[in-house]
Amino acid sequence: MSTNLAKKVLCVNLRTTCLGSTVTDPILTADLRQKTGAEEGAVRATKKILEDATKPMRKLRAELGRYIRSVTLPGISDDLRIVTPKRLEEIRQKIADYEARDADLVAELADNYQTHKDADKVRLGTAYDETLYPPVENLPAFFTLRLTVCDLPAGDYFRVEGLTEEAIQKMKNEHAKMLEAVSATAKNEVHKKLVGLIQHIADKLTDPDAKKFYDSTFTNLHEYLAQVPDLNITGDPQLEEMRKEALEKLSFTMEQIKASAILKEQAAAAAKDFLSKFGASNRKVLVMPPTSAENDTPAAA
Repeated sequence: MSTNLAKKVLCVNLRTTCLGSTVTDPILTADLRQKTGAEEGAVRATKKILEDATKPMRKLRAELGRYIRSVTLPGISDDLRIVTPKRLEEIRQKIADYEARDADLVAELADNYQTHKDADKVRLGTAYDETLYPPVENLPAFFTLRLTVCDLPAGDYFRVEGLTEEAIQKMKNEHAKMLEAVSATAKNEVHKKLVGLIQHIADKLTDPDAKKFYDSTFTNLHEYLAQVPDLNITGDPQLEEMRKEALEKLSFTMEQIKASAILKEQAAAAAKDFLSKFGASNRKVLVMPPTSAENDTPAAA
């Protein structure tokens, strides 16, 4: 199945920019070094510009990041995730919606730009630096949401000139291991998410001290179950079995649970049965060992 993976998925990467990030202040850093006697590069003093003014934009980016992670799967690196073509169209539309919201926030910032700069002058005092604030007409360029899409590496290294046969074979072997690892991680991700959502239901319904019951306890599960056929990129039979069983036995709403102690008991029992059958200890997925190249590469900071 993994050998056909490159034909079924794409790699996506979300990159965002937001004015107001923490910046190093060279003057404050020099003063700190003098006071502490630290060596050059050992310490640094930072400051934040437009901290309150850009909070809505940072919140929007965090929200978009959570959405992207919810509809994609781990890929070949931490920031390069994988997605099916069907899901990609949904992501593009969602990003367009977020871009429109972001543009409104940036326009509001522009309308009150001088007020926010004046507030920074008071807050930062002598650390205020006018050069860190772009002209108001350039503000949109500092607030971006960019999705990059590319193919999953196909492993056709014979096209690259200058590689020896030995090198090509080694790269092919490593590529095969990479695809197996991506497949295994993808299955793990969906399994873990399903178990986590149902564990939450079991915990909530069996907690004698629980005072509030939210609709999202069940709607989050139902929404994810609708995604599973698309996220099950390897056609794993256990994931499909999990989806069907959860759909059949946990199709309750929280309103039903609140209104009936019997249904609450049934839902709790169904959740426990599911966890007993499909919990983490019963996960049937292959976790591939890292390739030699991965062993030789230090972890990213």
